[in-house]
Amino acid sequence: MAVQTEAKVGLAVILGAALLVLLIGRVERWTTGEQQGMRVKAKFDNVAGLEVKSAVQIAGVQVGEVESIGLEDSQALVTIRLLPGVTIYQGARASVRASGLLGEKYLEVSPGDAEQGPLPAGAVIPQQAGSGDIDRLITHLNGIAEDIRTVSTTLREVLGSDEGRGQLSEIVSNTRDFTRNLNLKGAEIMDRLNAILAKVDTGEGTAGKLVNDPGLYDQLESTLADVKGLMGEIKDGEGTIGKLINDPSLYERLDRAATNVEEITRKINAGEGTIGKLVNDDSTVKSINDAAESIGELGGRVNRLRTDVTFRNEFQFDTDDSKGYFSLKLTPREKRAYVVELVDDPRGKVSDTISTVTTGGTTTVTHVFDVKRRLTFSAMFDQRIGTRFGVHGGLMENTGGIGADYLPVKYLTLLVDAWDFNSVRPQHDSVHVKATARLRLGPYVFVQGGTDDFLNDQYNTVFAGAGLTFEDEDLKYLLGTAASALH
Repeated sequence: MAVQTEAKVGLAVILGAALLVLLIGRVERWTTGEQQGMRVKAKFDNVAGLEVKSAVQIAGVQVGEVESIGLEDSQALVTIRLLPGVTIYQGARASVRASGLLGEKYLEVSPGDAEQGPLPAGAVIPQQAGSGDIDRLITHLNGIAEDIRTVSTTLREVLGSDEGRGQLSEIVSNTRDFTRNLNLKGAEIMDRLNAILAKVDTGEGTAGKLVNDPGLYDQLESTLADVKGLMGEIKDGEGTIGKLINDPSLYERLDRAATNVEEITRKINAGEGTIGKLVNDDSTVKSINDAAESIGELGGRVNRLRTDVTFRNEFQFDTDDSKGYFSLKLTPREKRAYVVELVDDPRGKVSDTISTVTTGGTTTVTHVFDVKRRLTFSAMFDQRIGTRFGVHGGLMENTGGIGADYLPVKYLTLLVDAWDFNSVRPQHDSVHVKATARLRLGPYVFVQGGTDDFLNDQYNTVFAGAGLTFEDEDLKYLLGTAASALH
């Protein structure tokens, strides 16, 4: 019986060893070169962060892995092993991606076009255009971080001194006083605003007519019909513009003009005539080249000039009238700008007629004010101090003036302007001071409110309004759109 037990144990050991050898051989085949799946290659300008065994994905699904990474013709050559059953077609592209900004790198493969047929084993997949966007993004973020550091340093230099802290304290105090005055006038402002809205609801005034006039749509439709008719006349060759566009002899005249220009050019090249001598004279050519370089430098400075156009309107509650502004701001440098402004002032010209009447030994003096609307002009320079402060000055509404602005929080600007220091207006004894709070609602629109000429009781008024601002790119887009609509 003991012999039979030992035989059974020996047989079990032999079978287990055989099974272990078979299992080790199969695992070895799986891990050493007998892996299944087609191999293709891909070339990249840069594969920084990509490693062997990195995932290969199509539409976010893993379809293989990176088997090796080498260098060929100054480019990274990546060998890809696809899983069995995965097919890539002609026209496929590959790109290096990252799972998040700081995530690990992987290969993203577009499958190509099935109608062009499958891609053969060993084929090289081209690099997807724009696959270096992550590197460019990181470089861009580094630049932003450097800009933030520079702004922080400048702000510390401005506010770190005793003078800077004193200025900041003064500005906070002025802002608190301005807010207190605005709160005192809040109820009066709301009453006036409700009265204005009531007039609009009943159709009174310009705004009321625009909102309640039922014929506005008909007028607009009639205008569009006229424009459509005008475009039809142009298309049919009627009128001056129509003849210019549709005249069949225009090409012949242009061809004759081109022939004449060619003949003139030939004479100039041959040195004939005054222009020909000037062009072919070496000293003249040098002078012209120097002038061209100067013009090129001037053109470069003009291209760096930023232009802003602003329209804004302020409703004056004490006069029940509006004051309009058109501003052109030119910024040749980052912190220096020049502003030209036209102002439509409802109280631009004020005269005082004085009449004296004596009755029974009592003399009565009567003042009759005549107020007229007038256009005024402003031309100022604007200098930024750090990121939150700015000063400006020059010609303000036909007289000398100065001003300052402060950005306590993002999108909110507080402005104070003073002008007309030696006023000749009737009963205008103090300087004209205006305080404004402006809130930007987006890249183009802002609203504002404040008090104007509050040092002179005869002229003091609270106002509220809104405006639009267009920059260089906005103006180019609007002008381009308008030009396209005319074709």
